[in-house]
Amino acid sequence: HNLTIDLMKEVVYDQAYMFKYSTREKTHAHRRYDDDVPEGIKSRRLTEVATTFYTECEKKNETEIGKSHLVLVEGPSKKNKNELVGRSCNNKKIIFPKVRLSDIGGVHIDPQRGDYVAVRVTSSSAQSLRGESLNFSSITSY
Repeated sequence: HNLTIDLMKEVVYDQAYMFKYSTREKTHAHRRYDDDVPEGIKSRRLTEVATTFYTECEKKNETEIGKSHLVLVEGPSKKNKNELVGRSCNNKKIIFPKVRLSDIGGVHIDPQRGDYVAVRVTSSSAQSLRGESLNFSSITSY
């Protein structure tokens, strides 16, 4: 368990699937091994793994503040219709206000799903970044 925690701190995973161990019927482990770890220890270990994961993600995401990213707009935020959600080139979720931006012809339009927008990161949490949209962009011109 401690080696897992150490590895998580060293690698700083962006995503993790964390579950308590349990045997599944018709598997090698179910046929060959006893599940001899008490439920309380499993729960404690899972809590430690999850806490480590979120703490390390939060620290890693804090280093993004002030940086700009090319963001592919996925659509409106589920929590706030005045915000958009997109993914950066390193697959970070970035939430930013829905504001009109100038297109190439100088016309102000709302970014739509599938548009690329340059976004400057202004704050972070363990699972996402928040930012301000700067301008429309593209993969080739960013």
